[in-house]
Amino acid sequence: MSRANATTVEWGSCVVVLLAAACLLRCASHTAGPSVSTGGSLGWGGSASAGSAGQAPGGTAGSAGATQAGGAASGGNAGTNAAGATANGGAAGAGGAAATGGAAGANTDPCTDRTVCEDFEHLTLGSKPGSPWQAHENNGTITVDGTRAYSGKQSLKVAVAATTSTSTYRQAMLAMTGAPLLPLPNDSLYGRFMIYTDRIPDKTVHWTIAHGDGPFQTGSATYNYGGMGGLMANYYRDTKPSATDCWQSNQQAFPTGAWTCVAFHFDGQKNELQLWLNGSEVTDVHVLGNAKTDQTCTVKGVDGKWYAPAPFKNISVGWESYQDDVAGAHDAWIDDVIFDDQPITCPASP
Repeated sequence: MSRANATTVEWGSCVVVLLAAACLLRCASHTAGPSVSTGGSLGWGGSASAGSAGQAPGGTAGSAGATQAGGAASGGNAGTNAAGATANGGAAGAGGAAATGGAAGANTDPCTDRTVCEDFEHLTLGSKPGSPWQAHENNGTITVDGTRAYSGKQSLKVAVAATTSTSTYRQAMLAMTGAPLLPLPNDSLYGRFMIYTDRIPDKTVHWTIAHGDGPFQTGSATYNYGGMGGLMANYYRDTKPSATDCWQSNQQAFPTGAWTCVAFHFDGQKNELQLWLNGSEVTDVHVLGNAKTDQTCTVKGVDGKWYAPAPFKNISVGWESYQDDVAGAHDAWIDDVIFDDQPITCPASP
C-alpha cells in the first residue's frame, strides 16, 4: 500500500469514528431527562408559564399550574431524572380544593365548575354589571373601576354617600336574584369574594358585606355578615308586633388597607351561618340558628331562632350600612366573586 493510500484510509477511519461519536452524543442528548411543555392554563388575569413536566425515571413529574388572582402560574415541583437533572417548574398558583374557606391548594382554576364566577375584567370601566347581576343601590353606587384590583386590572367599586342624622340608610350591593344561581340546591350557598376598604365605621354603625334574604312563612327573613365594632352575624325577620332583630358578634376588627378574602356559608336546611376571613374560620360568629334564643335580640320575647329564608331569593355582596357614619362617605372595592353550592377556598396569599 502506498503512503498516499495509507493516509487516505487513516483519515477515513477518523471520519467514521468522529461521526459515530457525534451520533452517540446526539442520541444521549435526547434521553438525558424529561421534557417540559409550556402553556399552563390561565386563570384570573394572570399569565401562565411552565406547564406539565414529563415523567422521568426515578422522579415525579411536575404538573401544570393555573393562575389565581392575577399571579403567574407555573408547573409543579418536577421530579429528578435518572441523570440527575431537575425539570423546570415552580410553585403553582392558588385556588385548589381545601376545607371550606381555607387556603387554596395548587394547580386549580378557582372558576372551574363554579355556578357563578365574576372578575369584572370583561366589563366596561364606569359601567354597572348587567344580567344576571343586579345593582341594589340606595344613596350608593356600584361601578366597574380601575383604581385597584385584586386580580387583573378591574374590580367593582361599591361606594355610599355621607350620611346625616336624618338620612342614615346606605346601600351599594351586587345582587343575584335568579338563574344561574337561584334556586339553590338544598337551599344552601357558599360564597367567596375579595374586598378592600381603607376604613371601617366606628362601633355605632352596623354594616353588611354579605347578605341573603327570602320569604319565610308570611313575611321575610334575612341573613347578614358584617360588623358593628367587631365582626357580627345578623338575623332579621319582620315578625309582628315586634321585628326579630338578632346578632352574634365578637370584638375582632375587620382588616383595612389590604385585600381581604371573605368566605361564607348560608345553610337554609340547618339554619346555620359560617364565616371565614383569609382562610380562617371566625368561630365566634358561626351561628347554629336552631339553638338561638331571644337573649341576643333587640326585643325580648320573640322567637329567637334564626329560621332561614325558604328559599333564598336574593344573594348580595358589597356594602350596606344603617346608622349615621360620622366619618362621612365610604368606599370599598370587591373582586373575584364566586357563588356555588360547594365549598370555596381563599387564595393562598390574599
